[in-house]
Amino acid sequence: MDEIAKRIRSLLLPYKHGVLLSALESEYRGMIGENIPFRQLGHSTLLSLLKSIPDKVTTQRLPKGGGTIVGAKTEAATKHSADRVRAQK
Repeated sequence: MDEIAKRIRSLLLPYKHGVLLSALESEYRGMIGENIPFRQLGHSTLLSLLKSIPDKVTTQRLPKGGGTIVGAKTEAATKHSADRVRAQK
């Protein structure tokens, strides 16, 4: 679980405003070569998995059925690095 959480967080770091939940699945598959294994980790949905790791990611529901935005939670120790990664994008 920790490894998956780290992968998801690192994938989200370049996106200052986060990404749509549906885009996260595609990005992960493109980077890792497989889907996010949320069912194998005991979750019925990807959103459920993401909500179980609030120390790594944030989730925000958009109004009027606009979807869910997922972002990386930046830690004080890694904020500088995250800012540099975002600047490269």
